[in-house]
Amino acid sequence: MTGVASSAEVQQNWGSLPREILVEILQKLQWNERLFTAPLVCHCWYDASRDPLCWKHLDFQDWDMKYWRVSENASSIFEVGIDFAKLLKILLKLANNQVTSISFPILATTNFELLYVSDR
Repeated sequence: MTGVASSAEVQQNWGSLPREILVEILQKLQWNERLFTAPLVCHCWYDASRDPLCWKHLDFQDWDMKYWRVSENASSIFEVGIDFAKLLKILLKLANNQVTSISFPILATTNFELLYVSDR
């Protein structure tokens, strides 16, 4: 069949994009997609997702402490609780002091998170 790319060709094309372009693409994703999904696409996406520029804008307005995960063998779905303070520390470390904006969740923010960010 002509004109149809195989999945290997498509993956290679995504992986061969310049890092700056990958970082721009990843910046458009929500934080949870950048952290949990994009790094699994390929090695290049993993590396790009660890670039501090991917984390310069953090939007947690849709924060929900519960996220659904699929088991390793995809046989079941389970709920995972995420501690916002721990998540914030991880993302600020990934950002390497290059965060330019943070939108905090309304109900999950404490003084600890606000002080932690202000010290950075």
